[in-house]
Amino acid sequence: MFRTHRRWTALISLTAITVLLAACGASETLTPSEAPASEPATSEAPSSEAPASEGPQSGQITITISGSSFGEDITITAGSSVVFVNNDSFGHTATHGQNGAPEADALFDVPLADGASTEPIVFEAPGVYNVTCKIHPSMNLTITVV
Repeated sequence: MFRTHRRWTALISLTAITVLLAACGASETLTPSEAPASEPATSEAPSSEAPASEGPQSGQITITISGSSFGEDITITAGSSVVFVNNDSFGHTATHGQNGAPEADALFDVPLADGASTEPIVFEAPGVYNVTCKIHPSMNLTITVV
């Protein structure tokens, strides 16, 4: 009887661990657009976050860095501004460039300590702006300004 009890206890424990691991794994697969938004550290205006299917965003847009990712590419209207917020526990940069390399005439190159945010970066002219992290070259984002 003791062995049967131990087997049931082991089976129940294994099931509980499996359920817990599955729950933990689900939270790691969230994309930045599905994750809860956080308030920027020094934002003076409310952020404007809209799904890409609703057209270009305007005003002050907050891009939250989380999980070593800028999130999905965005389209904004000319004259809008972007604030980058670092929610990771380590540093990044918000740099005008690609694959960790700044553009020759980079419009911005801002270091971001953990928990830090940038001043608003205004995008006046229509065009395509690439954003990268010089520390983590695989972090890239495209901001299209219309």
